[in-house]
Parts: sequence; C-alpha cells; structure tokens
Amino acid sequence: MSLFVHSSEEDDGPSSNPSIHRKLLHSKNKPTTTTTPPKKNLTFTASTTQISHLSDVFQSLLSVNKQTIIIIKPVGISLHSTCNYTTNVHVNIDPSLFSIFNISQEEEEEGEGEDADYTEDTEKEEHAEQEELQLRLGVDIGLIADCFTSVMNTIRFESAVTCYLTYNGEGHPLVIEFEDNYISEKLEFYTFFLDNEDTMGILDNASQIDYENVVMEVLVKSDVLTNLLQDLHQIGTETLFVYCAKNVLNFISSGPIGVSKLIFPNEKTIMEKLDINSAYQYVLSQFNFNDFNKILKSVKLSSRCKIIKDFQGLFSIQLLCKNHQQSGYSGTLITIHLTEMMHDELMIKSIIEEEQNQIEQIQAVTRRKLGLGLGLAPALAPAPAPPAPAPAPAPPALAPIVANLTHGSWNGNLINSFKKTKSFEKSVKRNGSTSAHNNNNNNNDDDDDDDAAVVKRHKNEVSEKKSSKSAQLPLFL
Repeated sequence: MSLFVHSSEEDDGPSSNPSIHRKLLHSKNKPTTTTTPPKKNLTFTASTTQISHLSDVFQSLLSVNKQTIIIIKPVGISLHSTCNYTTNVHVNIDPSLFSIFNISQEEEEEGEGEDADYTEDTEKEEHAEQEELQLRLGVDIGLIADCFTSVMNTIRFESAVTCYLTYNGEGHPLVIEFEDNYISEKLEFYTFFLDNEDTMGILDNASQIDYENVVMEVLVKSDVLTNLLQDLHQIGTETLFVYCAKNVLNFISSGPIGVSKLIFPNEKTIMEKLDINSAYQYVLSQFNFNDFNKILKSVKLSSRCKIIKDFQGLFSIQLLCKNHQQSGYSGTLITIHLTEMMHDELMIKSIIEEEQNQIEQIQAVTRRKLGLGLGLAPALAPAPAPPAPAPAPAPPALAPIVANLTHGSWNGNLINSFKKTKSFEKSVKRNGSTSAHNNNNNNNDDDDDDDAAVVKRHKNEVSEKKSSKSAQLPLFL
C-alpha cells in the first residue's frame, strides 16, 4: 500500500476519471441563480354617475389632510388619511356605487432563459393565495375634490354626466374622465410612492377597536349632533369633555367665557342607543376641540352616528352616509379615530362632583313627588272627598215673568192676553178714581159721571166674555 498519492489523482476525490473531476469542478463553480416571481400588473377601471356623492365624500377628508392613501380591492375602495397621528379617517366606498367596477391582472413575461421549474402551476397558486389582490396609491385628494366639485356645480342633471376612473398600476397616473353628450374632459393626477413602513401605522388603526371590550356605545341622529358642534364652535370652545352615564350624554365646553354644558336630548327618536359597561358608572373623555371639530363635515353628510370607546381608551366615531339619488346603495361608511388629551384631573373632578350632585337632586325630587321623602315612608293621608255638586237652580216663578211682561216697556199686543177678572175691575175703578182725584182737585160731577161710565162699560165686556170663555192662565207661544 503506497502512502503517496498518484499524480493523476487530486485531493477532490479518489476517482482517477478526469471526466468526473471536470463535472465536480463545474458543479462547484456554477453560480446559483435566484428566481423571482413574475411581476403582476394590476389595472383598475370604473364608471359612475354619482358625482355629487363622491364630491361630498372627498371634501370631508380635506379637514384632516390632503395627502390620502387609496386602496382598491374587489370589495370596494377605501381612503385613508391622518393628521399628526391624532386623527385618523377611513372611508369605505361600496362597489355598488359604480356601474362598472373591474380589477384585472396581467403577468409580465420576462427572463425567457429562467429556470423552467418555477413556472409550475402549483407554485403560482400558492403565491397568489398569499398575496391579496389590491392596488395602493397615494394622491392629493384636494385636487380630486376640487375637480369633482367644479363639475357638479356646472351640470344641470347629474345623470347626464358619466365619470370614468382608470389606473394602470405603479408608475402611471390616476386618470379621471368626465363625459356628457357635448364634451369629454380628461384629467391626469400624479401618484406618489408609498412605503409599507410609513403606511403601516395609518392602515392598522382601523382594526384597533376591541369590540369585545367596549365600555361605551352611543347611537344618535347626526343632524342634532351637527347643531351641537356648531354651538360649541360659536362659544369658542377650546377643550371639550364628553360625559356619558345612564341616559345622560353631556358635552362640556371650557373656553374664554368659562365652562358651559350642552345636554344632548335623550329622547328615543334622537338618542337611539346608549350602553355603558356595567363595570363603569360613567365614561369621561377629554379632547382638543380643534381636532374634534374636524369631524363636522363628515357628520353633516351622515344620517346616523355611532360613538364607541373601548377599554384601551380608543375613541371612534362611525358615520353612515346615504346616497339619496341611488336607493339601492347601502351607504358610505366614514370611520374617525380620535386620540384623547391628557386628562385635567381638577377639571374632571369638578365635573364628576357636579354631575353627582345633579343626580342626587333629581332623585330627591322624584322621591318627593312619590311622597316617600328622604326617610321612612309616611302614612298616606286619605284623598279628600270630591265636593258635592251645587244644587240645580229652581225654575223661576211665573208671577215675576208675568209682571215683567205686563209692566215692561213693550207696548205691542201680546199673542195671548190676560183675562180680565173682578180684581182687574176693582183696580181700574181704583186707578180711575185716584187719577180723577189728582187731576181735578174740585171733584166736579162731570168727572164722576165719566168714571162711572168707564166702569160700567168694563163690566159689560167682562160679562159677555165670561159667557163664551172660561178664565184660564195665559198660554205663550
């Protein structure tokens, strides 16, 4: 056995076959090629006639920030914007708003000499499942909003103008075209590059609400909330406190004129829902009013507003904006996340004390109305008997009525006159003699004869009537 290696053999192996040696060297020195998946070119096309609704939605984002991220998916379009990471806005537009909504995918052919093993269908399917189909672009929403607003102000009938949106992927502009029967206007908007690290904080805020641990949930009418925000702005609010308890929702303002409290109506038609976690007696939040008031434009567009706060302190406002021109549209959802300020302990303590005192006063008034008092319940006094009804007035006697009729100022003939009786004759005789005595103090014989003739004539008339009629009381018709 030789201890030396033959010259034909190398250190790489015991084989003396030079062909095998060359194959080994070739396999060692061959560079390893890294295969990359083919790039996917996504394109987006859509068309709609709901220009007014899109204009209002885009305008609501301007109060937060003009730089907006647009994410296009098969399930719809979402817009995301933030202001100093204290106010985040997320808008979800349903595909039913568009008459055409299409996202297409095309694969670019590159590297014909690449490894053919990568073109297997199984690997493509796995890669497609891992990656979600979406387009992401950054735009200046202020320019787009002005474009939609100018078109909306110049058209007479919104259904006569059709808007087309086109985007061909990274490196291409966002193309918006307006077309009617007379003119076609095409605009191109530049898009900017988005880094995933920069957008991670903005896009992840939408899923921070812990719906399993919600401490407050309120559902109110948006028109009443709009009026309340306008009142808070008019009184110069600087710091806003939102106090929520059982059947109580108060907005407390602190500003140059002092502290003011605006009580939100708790009628069921206005405040549809107010739920507080049983572990909390009340929920109090503090905000910078300038940041809170940025939701005003969005609240004006919506019909209902939901306010949610979880146990981590995240305050979220969800607004449902209906499109009255399209009855089948489910609505655009605007979600606004607000970050609270550091709480002013002295101010919060005074607010809590005042609210507790007010609750005690209301409870005391309620007990007083129920007759319970502050101590033990006293014996209830019997209810007083109702007063006896007043007796009905007796019908008036006939004599006074007759006297009024006979001695009244009316000189006409009655329908049924009184029957002349003996008493009437005596009164006539008495009156006649008295008048004669007053008229002639000398009592001459001529006057006496006249009086006697009058009496005699009346006697004859009475006797004639008695024979034909009986004396009865007068009947009035």
